[in-house]
Amino acid sequence: MSTAVIRRIILACILSSVATSQVNADLIIDVQNASLNAQGIGFVDVYLTGEVGDTLGAFGYEFNIAGATAQSGDLQFRVVQLDSEQNESGPPPYVFLGDTDPGSFNSVQGGNAVTLVGGDALASLDSVPVNGEFLLARLELQHVGPLVGTSHDFTVSLNAASPFTFFDRDFDPGTNDPGVTDDYGSFTALSGTVTVSSAAVPEPSSLAMLSLIAIGGSLARKMRQKCSRKIAPDI
Repeated sequence: MSTAVIRRIILACILSSVATSQVNADLIIDVQNASLNAQGIGFVDVYLTGEVGDTLGAFGYEFNIAGATAQSGDLQFRVVQLDSEQNESGPPPYVFLGDTDPGSFNSVQGGNAVTLVGGDALASLDSVPVNGEFLLARLELQHVGPLVGTSHDFTVSLNAASPFTFFDRDFDPGTNDPGVTDDYGSFTALSGTVTVSSAAVPEPSSLAMLSLIAIGGSLARKMRQKCSRKIAPDI
């Protein structure tokens, strides 16, 4: 094996280990993909994934919708968001299941239809381990306006630069995680795609053909029944 090949292998291993350590050092906020019919309603789930040692005591977020065109209509957050995720046992379960503070939970349009702000905090004012995958939010959506074409993709993403977006590792003001000087944990955000599709409606000619087939099938059954009665032997 040549020296150049060995060097490339060593470099690839170093880059791979660095990338893995960077990913593992962050909470992963993953917006799932979803689909709904044109002028319909639906939701998209957002998952939070952590590793051993990660904790969470409170969080806030701002999500945005992008990708609208003149032919796509608008994908919007619903004005009133239900709090169904607070009771969702999963899998994956809601991150604060069983220790939610109804007074802290909030999720509403952030001044326009394509921005949603909200968050939640533990009722116990402490933190919980987030080793694994959890449900962070369930974003309720609606499509408004005509859709020209068969489908269109919108993007739903977490606005990491928003002052509303934070993940407090220990909400208890009297303590910090061991070795941590900043309560706010780092995170990596992954966007999701919501596909809006037009409902398939048969053309009038197709409907007429289906009707003829149904009528033809009914007549054929009746003819077979008559013929079977005529040729049946007398007993």
